[in-house]
Amino acid sequence: MGARRAPRGPLVLAAAAAPLAACAGLGARFAEEELWLAEPVAWEEVAPVFERRCAPCHADPPLAGATFALRAYGEVAPWVERVRVRVLVQGDMPPGGLQDPEERDLLARWLAQGAQGPAGAEAGAEAGAGAEAGASAGASAGASAGASGGAAPAAPTWDGAVKPLFDLYCNTCHAPTPTGGAPFPLTTYAEAAPFLARFEVRVLERMDMPPGGVRDAGDLATLEAWLRAGGPER
Repeated sequence: MGARRAPRGPLVLAAAAAPLAACAGLGARFAEEELWLAEPVAWEEVAPVFERRCAPCHADPPLAGATFALRAYGEVAPWVERVRVRVLVQGDMPPGGLQDPEERDLLARWLAQGAQGPAGAEAGAEAGAGAEAGASAGASAGASAGASGGAAPAAPTWDGAVKPLFDLYCNTCHAPTPTGGAPFPLTTYAEAAPFLARFEVRVLERMDMPPGGVRDAGDLATLEAWLRAGGPER
């Protein structure tokens, strides 16, 4: 008969947990954005934010210069990209900006997850009057682009406009030997490419990286266009 295995007491468990504790800081940094995107946000959770912050002007009929209603998902769905830009990027809507950090975080997560509707439909799916408004807006935009006589401008590339922005905003800390708590370098395309989704969260949605956010509107627009295009290298 073999020797009895000693029970796993507190000291044994503590020893087993020690390596995990040593990595907790780095693990938390990597897991934060993944959890931020993975925890589903339903329309029912963000609807009160639209009701409080948008619907007083974006009513039916719209008031105080607003041009469309934002009370129900079918009304919001055609405008999710405009909502994202005005609320999270430009920060000028609602007037004065969305100041409550919990509301801002909730809205950013909902948008980053695809702006799901009450029945699980994505914002791009047909949703009654919302889909009709979206189709009308898309047709107008297409006609305008056709009238102006050209295709959409080429997306920025890493080798073109983007690498200098990483050098300016990121690589002081995300250097070949990272400093300041940065967990990885971002000096080459190969180093940056695995983190495109993370950049969308931290640079465009939460705007907390680089620390304080990218304040230059032109630089932010370049990074946004690059990320929306899939982060092309050249």
